[in-house]
Amino acid sequence: MLQRQRISDSLLGLGGRRVSRAAGERGPSRALRLSLGLLLLLSLVLVGLGIARGLSPFRLANALQQTVSETWTRLLAATPWAPAARQSAGANAVRERAVAVTQAPLVVSKVGEADVLTYGDRLKITFFESLGVAVDDSSANADHLVAAVFPRMDLSGDYEVDEGGGVNIPKLGRLAVAGQDVAALQAGLAAAFERVIGRKSDVHVAIVERQPIYVLGTVRNAGSFKFAPGMTVLQALADAGGIDFGDTSRAIENTRETERLRQTEDKLDRLLVKQAMLIARRDNSAGIVVTESIRSRPSRTNRADRLDALITGATATLRAARENYQEQLSLARRQVEVARTEVDAQAIRANQLKDLLAKKQERFHGLEGIAANGSVSRYKLSDMSVDIAELVARQEDVRVASAQAERRLVEAQIAAARVEREYPAETEKELAATQEEIDDCSRAITSMRAVTQILGNSLSKVSSGPTSVQSLMITRRAAAGLTIFAAADTTVLLPGDVVQVNSTIVPKR
Repeated sequence: MLQRQRISDSLLGLGGRRVSRAAGERGPSRALRLSLGLLLLLSLVLVGLGIARGLSPFRLANALQQTVSETWTRLLAATPWAPAARQSAGANAVRERAVAVTQAPLVVSKVGEADVLTYGDRLKITFFESLGVAVDDSSANADHLVAAVFPRMDLSGDYEVDEGGGVNIPKLGRLAVAGQDVAALQAGLAAAFERVIGRKSDVHVAIVERQPIYVLGTVRNAGSFKFAPGMTVLQALADAGGIDFGDTSRAIENTRETERLRQTEDKLDRLLVKQAMLIARRDNSAGIVVTESIRSRPSRTNRADRLDALITGATATLRAARENYQEQLSLARRQVEVARTEVDAQAIRANQLKDLLAKKQERFHGLEGIAANGSVSRYKLSDMSVDIAELVARQEDVRVASAQAERRLVEAQIAAARVEREYPAETEKELAATQEEIDDCSRAITSMRAVTQILGNSLSKVSSGPTSVQSLMITRRAAAGLTIFAAADTTVLLPGDVVQVNSTIVPKR
């Protein structure tokens, strides 16, 4: 009996149950077991064909569900133990009872305004299709009604409420869900399923994730915080560390701005000294001259030693820059002198070869006249001709060497001119960049002084005994757009709300 019950439950799926109208009911006959075996075999064949054809899991589950339902109905209608009159009307009776069998609706508690769905919510929606099947036992003369529940994997899944307040569900289309609670959405989805698919279903909706709550303004820890159903403004302020009644944020900001002002003034001092050093380098002055306006700046109070240290460092930098420039210039000029000396040497060598060649040629012509009388041999004339040819070749080599020496001289002169030209050009470029930085620092110092003055005045009012007046504003997104309204500590928040806290200091009179 227990084995037959397990076989029946494995074939009928989740939620299978048996309803009996007669006590002492017996299990199904042998023919029923054969029918169930055939049904199991048919299901395995369908699964194998679906895998072989590469069907997706959703399509395979849907096809298997429809095939099993139709086959089960036909088998029950053709069973040999059922009376002939009931066999002819079996299919109609099964369909009528299938419509009558529905799952009990999910009972949910009453939700408040904070439990309504809004844009950005992530929902997990699960569809279960119900199908009632009648099983007759002729031996016991009892009717069994079995409810088979199949999950619709093609429709179930995670969905996110879009900016328009709706979700897109396959086959059912786009449904507007914003402003509804979970129970209303489940009823609407069940009605849409029955209207499109034509069968009953049970729908379960669970809220997986919701938008956070944002808290801004005069709180200790502004930021985003996780939303909880029924969350109030007071709870959100508690997550943000509470309102900063002691005005600690202004004191911290005043300290921070004061330190930034001091650092910016120090930077301005360095830039002004650097500018004086660059001017001295450009004008080739003996030392750095710091104007009286720099020494009398407001930031110079009790800081004269630091300014003198900056001037000393800038003087050392100027001296090093000049020495480096003089070394580079001296080296470049030395290369020019070496190249010029080489050119002069090649010119002298060329003149010597020219004179020697002229003498050799003159002597050769004289020997030619003597050789006509037979006093000089032909071999001596040939040796002198070879010497003249060698002198001509050496003269050409000297001419090439002279050209190369002149090229090196030109290159050395260009390098020396570059050193002389780049030094003042770089100085002017650094002067322009330094002046731009000085202007930026001056503007920043002016702004910082104004900020520190305002913060200092507000802190002085606080120390004299002020009172704090706060206002709470909520920015909420609705169907018509963004709405801003005043709130109280007990105002219930919705996902995505932005709580703006404004604390105003009012001195006591």
